[in-house]
Amino acid sequence: MIRSRTLSVIFAVALMGVFVAGCSAEPAPVDEPAVADTEEEAAPTGSFDVGLNTLDDGRSRAVGVLGYVELEGGFWALYDTDPGEVPEDAPVVAVVANMGELDVSACTLKGKLVAADGVMSDGVSIRMAGPEIIADDVYEVPAE
Repeated sequence: MIRSRTLSVIFAVALMGVFVAGCSAEPAPVDEPAVADTEEEAAPTGSFDVGLNTLDDGRSRAVGVLGYVELEGGFWALYDTDPGEVPEDAPVVAVVANMGELDVSACTLKGKLVAADGVMSDGVSIRMAGPEIIADDVYEVPAE
């Protein structure tokens, strides 16, 4: 009985260590190509006002400060607040429903003003934190 508790505690501590280290670990360096690509990505256009905005193609853009919520398994959300640490009472602009599926490091964007382009989910959410966006891309808002 004591042995199983000890193993459970060790497992829980190790799991927390992995979670905490996940945002603090340095990403592995990426090899740069010998020849630069000639195609440049077009800079995002449209409104970068904090809140929910409609894009020209009918999709949506949620703009706010990215923060992590540790409730209900944890999720990433955009808040209507100043960049930096997100206060507990900050209003939620949108929950990024699929942040873990995107090719972006949420940890590097945490506390920054970011935009999430995608489609608003019309389904029922278990998070009950605010509207959800299923994002195609999440990126730091370009400087004006």
